[in-house]
Amino acid sequence: MNSVTNLTRLLLFAASILGLSPAARAAEDTFAGWAVYLDQDFFIPGKNEDRDYTMGFGVEWFWEAEPKAAGFLDNALSFINDHVGAANQSSKFQKSLLFGSLAFTPENLSEPNPIFNDRPYASIWYLSGKRIAIKEGDDLDPKSRDTVSGSEFLFGVLGTDLSETFQTEFHQAYRSISYTDEPVDPLGWDNQISNGGEPTLRYRLSFAQSLLKEKHFDLAYTSDISLGYQTNASFGVQVRYGLLDSGFWTMPYDPINRGSFIPAAESSELYLWAAYRTRAIGYDALLQGQFRSSNVTFSSSEIEHLVYESGIGVTYGNRFFQASLSASYKSTELKRTDERSHFWGGIVFTWRR
Repeated sequence: MNSVTNLTRLLLFAASILGLSPAARAAEDTFAGWAVYLDQDFFIPGKNEDRDYTMGFGVEWFWEAEPKAAGFLDNALSFINDHVGAANQSSKFQKSLLFGSLAFTPENLSEPNPIFNDRPYASIWYLSGKRIAIKEGDDLDPKSRDTVSGSEFLFGVLGTDLSETFQTEFHQAYRSISYTDEPVDPLGWDNQISNGGEPTLRYRLSFAQSLLKEKHFDLAYTSDISLGYQTNASFGVQVRYGLLDSGFWTMPYDPINRGSFIPAAESSELYLWAAYRTRAIGYDALLQGQFRSSNVTFSSSEIEHLVYESGIGVTYGNRFFQASLSASYKSTELKRTDERSHFWGGIVFTWRR
């Protein structure tokens, strides 16, 4: 019951920021749509190992406007951007607010005691404000490139019991449908990072530019840097092939974790896509802990400081709707003898106004 009450409070808090503030109502005519994201290792047949990044959920609201609405997160983002010199204005601008969650577990879910040789249980529930500034190149100039810069400010809470509740309910529902004894209920959530709750923050800047742009094919490079509960930097590439009618920045790769994509507006398209990133890790509270004491944490010398991420997917869109299915991969985050990597699947549904 406490979990349900906490979730209700979180949803009401999110609603008060997203829809009830005068600033949000003032920008109603620029509302562009909303999206639902779901990540689950269960979605990958043969790779449902129910460990590491085990589930994620998000709901995001999009606006096409100058950045004047949507509450304290956007105001905080504007303030930070002004002081670090990040773009707050553009000839083409989109912004969003995302309410989401991430959950991580060790491999052995049936053990209630701390497990010191595997990654800790960890969870975060968060609100994230994002701005995307787009500068489209001149199609008549072969040297002109499409460029996109993004900024994001995230406020979250580590260590609540919400992810335990959702994972337990999901496992119990699956067992009742499949008439099997697995997956088992997770018993070790009391050992999660910052158990009992702890606030956290993250600020992220991203940049991407097209390298090649054809009728049915485009290629771009991407980069980002994050400061906060996750401090890291990445560099990568992404490619799309098929019936394209949107910019490369609309490709929905890993939106719950690190995505900066925005949905294509009134585009009819169907394409395959792939992405790759190399990420340098400075600090990760979901492995190393934050300020509050945690039963299981790893030191800087015990985590991998170079991680590889990739994904493949298919995306369909029409004037009112966009859908995407994906499979993602991440190399091991801990220095382990088995060099364990992880796979998960993602589903994205986007509705346009």
